[in-house]
Amino acid sequence: MLTNKQEQTAGDSSQQYQSQSMTINNNGLTAQDAIEIFQSITPMILAQYKDEAIRIAEERVKRLEEKLIPMLEQTAGALENFKDPAFQLQLRRAQMSAAVSDADADLDMLSQLMIKHTQVKEDRIKIVGVKKAIEIVSEIDNKALFALTVLYVLLHLHPTLPRASNGLEELERLYSKILYTTLPEGNEWISHLDILGTIMIYQYSDKIRLENICESLYPGYSAAGIKKGSDRYLQASTLLSSIHFGESFLIDNPIMDGYCILPVVSKERIKYLTVVAVDQKTKMIKSRTVNDDEINMLLKIWDLYETGESADVAKRNFIRMWDSYPNLHKVHDWLQNIPVRIDLNIVGMILAQTSIKRYDPTIPDVYK
Repeated sequence: MLTNKQEQTAGDSSQQYQSQSMTINNNGLTAQDAIEIFQSITPMILAQYKDEAIRIAEERVKRLEEKLIPMLEQTAGALENFKDPAFQLQLRRAQMSAAVSDADADLDMLSQLMIKHTQVKEDRIKIVGVKKAIEIVSEIDNKALFALTVLYVLLHLHPTLPRASNGLEELERLYSKILYTTLPEGNEWISHLDILGTIMIYQYSDKIRLENICESLYPGYSAAGIKKGSDRYLQASTLLSSIHFGESFLIDNPIMDGYCILPVVSKERIKYLTVVAVDQKTKMIKSRTVNDDEINMLLKIWDLYETGESADVAKRNFIRMWDSYPNLHKVHDWLQNIPVRIDLNIVGMILAQTSIKRYDPTIPDVYK
């Protein structure tokens, strides 16, 4: 059971400041210190409830404590945030949300959001997003949060692997972790997310289309590239020779027979390409990223990619390749039934990023 006791014992040469709303200890904090600070805030949350509601709220807040403190303890330096008034204020909000929710998933989300606070505390825009996300965790419908998470992956995460097949396999594995139930139908979930202030709806724009997403996020995968034996191919070969690269630097395009492409998902990824060569002195294999001159030549090769009808055929072929993966196909089918163009705002992004950590903590907020 939580206690209403608001006492602390200070060690030698330490300083403490105690008030009804804040507890600040200027020494390095231990997990026990964090628990005491957590519990010192709790009475303020419970004061608004009566009778049996106090016991229920207290149990829920205790469960939040049991989830949050070990997570912070495992993160280097995270416990020190308990000395920060801003963190304590967010913690109070998290306790308030926990008190009105009986779902373990909500407590997991609140714990992750408090971790998120420690990561973005210098960014006021994101801090406001974390604050709003904490406030609505107990209000957001599970299906709507599920849809928000899927939209986040679809619109804002993309693989960086050089070949389309590997990149789509990576996405397929990611969706296999988060597609734990059927995706919501109808428009109610959209309205719900809009009311909670987690999405932007573009009333006068075309609906979300996978073709447009692929063109934006996967231009290297969905491009036609350069037709082998064409004048453009000869130009590309000349450019590669000028930087001492062989024609093998261009790979066969898996979605267009007789065409070749650079092994990148997007133009921006060219600067991360790796060159592997044998050191003539040591006979050891060494690798390095491309230099500025090489990047400029590779960008010129990208600009040789064919447009027009061949590019349109390539995009259609890439969609077929996408649909050959079961989970990606499910997402595509669901996307086609969303009647308006929507995107996540900062609150929705933070909620989705937090939600996805429950399935795989190693997933970054964005793929670099």
